[in-house]
Amino acid sequence: MSLKPPISVHIGYLDLIRSNILNPTKAVNFIEKLQKTQHRLLSNINEFLHFIKLENHSKIDAHQNKSLNLYDFILDTLQSFEPFCLSKGIKLHFKTNISRSHNFSFDYSQLEKVINNLVDNAIKFSNFNQNIYFNFTVNTASLSISVKDEGIGIAQDQQDKIFSRFYQRSQGKSSEGFGIGLYLVKELVNIWSGKISLSSELNKGSTFTIDIPYSQEELGPLKSEQQDTVLFDDEKDKANQTAFNI
Repeated sequence: MSLKPPISVHIGYLDLIRSNILNPTKAVNFIEKLQKTQHRLLSNINEFLHFIKLENHSKIDAHQNKSLNLYDFILDTLQSFEPFCLSKGIKLHFKTNISRSHNFSFDYSQLEKVINNLVDNAIKFSNFNQNIYFNFTVNTASLSISVKDEGIGIAQDQQDKIFSRFYQRSQGKSSEGFGIGLYLVKELVNIWSGKISLSSELNKGSTFTIDIPYSQEELGPLKSEQQDTVLFDDEKDKANQTAFNI
């Protein structure tokens, strides 16, 4: 994929912002759209750089563990998708049994790439006003991540190809990226000695599930009561804003 088109889009938005500098509403709208394209471009570049590492047989640094609050990390990562979800009216449901107070040692740099690719993929292939369900669960001896959407789904004859490098789905969506996002996810899951699976049906959505084995002793303090949060509920936000105005 050429990088010229998204860069041209950036220049176009900057021109529009400059020409509407005295119209704050339009300027802010163009700034928000520019931020979306910048996020997409950065994601594409990062994917490509990691792919080059794999092609050159360079070992990805997938064991650079550091101790962070896992709950806060996941929530912050999901919050970065706010403009994309709001632009399509998508509600992102976050369910977890992770303790809100316990720090956990993990490779967060690579975990962020996995989450970003799976959620971005779900948003891309979802229609307007649908739901995405992100679950991050602590089991007895593993961490489980699942991302479920209600989108266009994946045809049966494409499901065995979805994790192949350069493969891009084509069901009614324009091609974006390099077609290596899910390939990188699978490679990282393999490095963690985990498993990734896909369940999908056309016009009913897809579910990607990851299981990462981990020490039962280390996972013990991380487990807490089940929590459910709905992110980017535009209708609820509008209701709250109306109440505030009144």
